[in-house]
Amino acid sequence: MKKLSSSLSEKESKRYSACKQQIAEGMQTVFDTGLALKEIRDGKLYREEFETFQDFCQTAYQIGRAHAYRLIESAEVKISPIGDKINNEAQARAIAKVPEANQKNVLNIANQFGEITAENIRKALQISKNLSPIGDKITAKEIRHDAIGRILPEEVIEDWDRAEQTASRLRSCASEIKVTVERGLADKDIIFAEITNPTISEAAGLHYTLSQIAPHAVCPNCQGRNRKNCQLCKRRGWISKFLFNSPAVSKETKAILEKAAATRK
Repeated sequence: MKKLSSSLSEKESKRYSACKQQIAEGMQTVFDTGLALKEIRDGKLYREEFETFQDFCQTAYQIGRAHAYRLIESAEVKISPIGDKINNEAQARAIAKVPEANQKNVLNIANQFGEITAENIRKALQISKNLSPIGDKITAKEIRHDAIGRILPEEVIEDWDRAEQTASRLRSCASEIKVTVERGLADKDIIFAEITNPTISEAAGLHYTLSQIAPHAVCPNCQGRNRKNCQLCKRRGWISKFLFNSPAVSKETKAILEKAAATRK
């Protein structure tokens, strides 16, 4: 790991430590994690340890760049003027696709469906576009990519998002277990009297194992479009980083996929 020459001030160092602790312990909601990531990114608080924000996210917390930016985007929505109407990441991500000037109107329309959910926000956006004199020029359809740059097929996006959210939540829980046990043993807290050091390793192992839930790349076998009978991705349409880097995907296949993705950039 390359250590940069630019050092942190005492205040920056304290904030960096506080933000890292906030992320590691899982926090109460994804919004808190997003705010911590935003502060680290915007202030480049990672600069003594990592060259880029992406390196920090991937190495320190195994969070992909795309997911980190989605967490930040959700947190930015939560602290915006409409934040009091947003209760979860799915809602935040849906409304983040709406131009700021139209967000309040879209939320009002979504509320007419009974409640403000991510699905109702998407429906409301479509209605809003139909009512607008500039139609679908309000917003462009989002094109999303996997970790190597391949376009995500629309058929897998819902499961992909659900997997990312679930993996993030469960791994945060595993991190919280590890941090809490480490602190309890270090402080010789009597409530941990029967707990031994291997528990810390078990929690770390669980954190790693749960990474196999997180999507990394569109399945190279079914391409995400004919996933129902695919044995490699097990009907998901995508595979984890662990599986992508395993012998199950040949080096030749990986090279072809990465080259093709790079050509499209």
